[in-house]
Order: sequence, then structure tokens, then C-alpha cells
Amino acid sequence: SIKKNFPKFFHEASVVDRAAGAHYDWRFFNGLDIPPENHGAILHRLTRAWLRFSESAGLKTWIMHGSLLGYWWNGMNMPWDQDLDVQVTMDSLVHLARNYNQTLVIDYSLSNTELSMGLGSYLIDVGSSFIQRTKGNSRNLIDARFIDTATGLYVDITAIAKSHKGNLFIKETDEKKTKKVNELKQALDPDNELYNCRNNHFYSLDDISPLKPIYFEGVKGYIPANFKKILEREYNKSLLKYRYWGHVFRRSLRLWIPLKECSNRKNDQTCLRDSIKSEITFIQTK
Repeated sequence: SIKKNFPKFFHEASVVDRAAGAHYDWRFFNGLDIPPENHGAILHRLTRAWLRFSESAGLKTWIMHGSLLGYWWNGMNMPWDQDLDVQVTMDSLVHLARNYNQTLVIDYSLSNTELSMGLGSYLIDVGSSFIQRTKGNSRNLIDARFIDTATGLYVDITAIAKSHKGNLFIKETDEKKTKKVNELKQALDPDNELYNCRNNHFYSLDDISPLKPIYFEGVKGYIPANFKKILEREYNKSLLKYRYWGHVFRRSLRLWIPLKECSNRKNDQTCLRDSIKSEITFIQTK
């Protein structure tokens, strides 16, 4: 029988007396003093590197969770995002483990005109218990990671597999969540023809397939067929929430702007400092 209580495989950096550090791999953690603009650039390169690698390796992967919400707004990671969330098919996870586990991927630009000029290296690390497809002790909900070796930031990779028909009732950590998960399973498909990751996110086949090709952070990627329906289930009001985490979304710019640069009035598009507006005008007319 398959062991159900594997020890935690992935470990994040732990910072004394601070909550920060949870989104950095401990082996490559390089401090918390990364300015916001640099953090965004690092996540941008990390995203592009994963999408390019997965395409070349023939992986069936798509953007999910918070990253999918970022796509919904403007096709980019949101400024406060700490990682990239993707899903893969179980076949692709096995392919990744068999052929690329512990591989160091070097991502570089071939042309000076590319947005991603520079060089990056990323470690592929696949968890040792990925064959177990239930939540277990909740310590191994992530199946694999694609880790930036310069900072420790990473892509969280989770696989979805066909839900076990004998496991009709899912018991969560609290009664409210247990009820919600099981009601969702029943609503999606009474016959239980479902797919799930190890964190009990359930999907029908029509939710995911066929994948839709899109551009995310300027690189070709994929999203689920019914991505809006998935986002409504997972985030609900966040699809219309124009103010979040110290930022406000400006439709005229299609960007999340820090509140210190903008008012929080939804329709106020004249929110940037004169110096920033001048720079944007210069770029547009150059």
C-alpha cells in the first residue's frame, strides 16, 4: 500500500521574528531586501523561463490559482504575487520526474531585442511522494518546483489526476470546508467523473479541456477552457475588486498602481505623479 504520511519534502526559508520567507526555497534564499521593482522583474523572468521550458519539454501545463487571477486582470503577475502557480497533467508530472528531476535549466536571451535579456538558472525539483494523490498529512500539497537559484523564488507545480471513485466524501480540517468541498464535487458531476490535485481542488474535464492558448508575461502559455468559472469558484468577488494589497487597478493603463501614486476612486484615471505621466507619454510617443 502507498504510504500516507510522508515527511514534508519542500522546505521554505524561515526568518526569525518575521512572517516573511515562506515563499523562498531555503537552499537559495538570498535575503528579504529585494526592492518591489526587482521582485517583479525576477518573477517576470521566472514565469517566462518556466513557460519556455515547459513548451520545449512537451509538458501539458496551464496557469492556475493566483496567477490565473493575474491573467484575468491584465495578462501579468500581480505586483504582490510571491510565486507562479501552475498545474500539469499526471502524465506530464511523471515525464518531468523521469527526465528532468534535479536538472538545472539555463534560460538566456537569443536576441538583444527580447524583453528577457540576461541569464537565469532554475532547478527542477520533484517531490518524492507525488505518486500519492490524496491530501494525506497536508505537508506535500506541491508536487514539484521550478526554483530560481539566484533568489529562491519558485514556480509551484501541482498535478491533477482522476479522482478516486471510492473516495466520494472528502474530510477537511474543519466542518465548513468539508461541506464546501463535497458540495462542489456533487455540483460538478454527480457521477464523480472528476479530477483533483492533492489540495482538494476539484475540476470536471470540461473545466480544463481543451486548454486555451494565451500570452502571459509576453510568452505563450495556456489557461483552462472554463477559466472564468474556475476563478469565480475560487476567488468570487476578487474578479471585480479594483483595490487590493495597497494597489488600485487602472483600466486605462491595464496595470495595478500603488495607492500612494493613485487615489482609490474607481474611475479616477488621472492618478499618477506628473513625472510618471511624463515618462509614460514619452514612451508612447517615442
